[in-house]
Amino acid sequence: MKKRIILLFSLFCILTSLLYVRLSFLSTSQALKQASQYQSTKTLNISTTRGQIFDCNMVPFVNQNESYTAAVLPQPENFSALLSAVDPSQKATALSLLQGGNPFTIKVNTSFIQADGIHVFKVFNRYRDNQLAPHVIGYLDSSGKGATGIEKAFDSYLSESATTSSISYSLDALRKEIKGADPVIKESTLPSGGVVLTLDKGIQDIIQRAGEKYIKKGAIVMVEPTTGKIKALASFPSYSPNSVAKSVYDEENAPMINRVLSSYNVGSTFKISTTAAALESGISKNLTYTCKGKIDVNGQIFHCYNSKAHGTLNLSQAMEESCNTYFINLAQKLDAKTLVNYASDLSFGKSFELAPSLFSSAGYLPKASELYNPADIGNFSFGQGKLMANPLQVAMMVSSVLNEGKTPFPTLVEGTTDDGINIKREADKVCVTAMQKSTAKTIKDFLVGNVMSKADQMAKPKTVSAGGKTGTAQTGKFIDGEEALQTWFGGFFPADKPKYVAVVLVENGVTGNLSSGPVFSRIADDITAYEKYKAKY
Repeated sequence: MKKRIILLFSLFCILTSLLYVRLSFLSTSQALKQASQYQSTKTLNISTTRGQIFDCNMVPFVNQNESYTAAVLPQPENFSALLSAVDPSQKATALSLLQGGNPFTIKVNTSFIQADGIHVFKVFNRYRDNQLAPHVIGYLDSSGKGATGIEKAFDSYLSESATTSSISYSLDALRKEIKGADPVIKESTLPSGGVVLTLDKGIQDIIQRAGEKYIKKGAIVMVEPTTGKIKALASFPSYSPNSVAKSVYDEENAPMINRVLSSYNVGSTFKISTTAAALESGISKNLTYTCKGKIDVNGQIFHCYNSKAHGTLNLSQAMEESCNTYFINLAQKLDAKTLVNYASDLSFGKSFELAPSLFSSAGYLPKASELYNPADIGNFSFGQGKLMANPLQVAMMVSSVLNEGKTPFPTLVEGTTDDGINIKREADKVCVTAMQKSTAKTIKDFLVGNVMSKADQMAKPKTVSAGGKTGTAQTGKFIDGEEALQTWFGGFFPADKPKYVAVVLVENGVTGNLSSGPVFSRIADDITAYEKYKAKY
């Protein structure tokens, strides 16, 4: 018995020694070394979701639509399952990739595919086809970098705030998955960091819908009069960030242009500026003038609209009737420098940087030396001649009237956030004192009368009081024998405690009252209803 135990123990030692020798040989085997070199890790990047772009209530403008992408490690048994989950137009591509044998990704129409070697990921699409505020948000170029708008202005920050989904496979020398080595999956959530705008998504939706219904070409901008914060901004026609190429080549409609920041002939909305200059210069609001429908200034004849004779008017009545001859006569009592200085303080001739490298057009404010004769001054007094401005500048002018004579600096960006809660705010901009508080109050009363007292005023809302001024600007350009007119309405609501200033521009309109006034009325009523809904819920 003892000899048997010794024999078995000796045999065990011999076998152990042989195994050790074999393992040593294998560990130094050149063949094994070569085989190990062919083992690799294959990582598929499923999606990268850039940082958020939030509205003022931290509601995202982007990354709101979901789709699905499958990561596929081709195996004969998963061919059928994948082919049944892709769009019919992608079946040929999917089959080719499956036959290639290498891991790949492809869009699918389901959130789950029951087959080995297939993992489905939820992907956040950056934009919707009917994207809100596309002219503000901008879009990405083919490399995924910001090309325009906020995407470009904050490209680095939005890229740094991105999250990524990926899957990594362990493959052998034949590019097959190593048995027992499960893929490493990294499935990301939505980014919490991003840029916070002053826009209100609900208000943006309202003005975009109104513009799409009533404006072929033009713009709407809405601001808070005391802060200059832009609450909504829309340009028409619009475009989809998902199909930019089509819009880029549409030269007739030019949907890529942000008309809110582009310059136009201003027309009678500018009478607000002329009124401010007159009142600040000591001219009484009770000054009267008898309008005969036209006025001769050094041999140049100016007309009121349709040459209508308004009769004897004071300043308030002239503003309500938008009497050109009254304001031409009024401007003759002022010097060019005074008129230009007040216009400058009301934002005309100024460009605003709304985000890094995102500027509004300065338009054109003539120098006093360019208004060298009474006729030039007369033309300037009611917003004609060389004067050019954008809707945002007109909004700042109206805001000054409501902000006790102080012109705010327009802002589009509240700041940035790393966590979706706390905001690193932009520095406040300093207002420009354009007129005395008493002057602003007088002009505000004029503007309320324009809307609430005038019988045929199309801008008068049904559910809220308002004030404002129409404008119908000649352009000197003709379409089919008719002069193209830029038609405006710049107004505010509610009249007693103004919360919003809205400026509507319609290119090639009929008059400011007929073309732009009804759009203002519609959005004032819709936003009033929206505010009541928010307060209730």
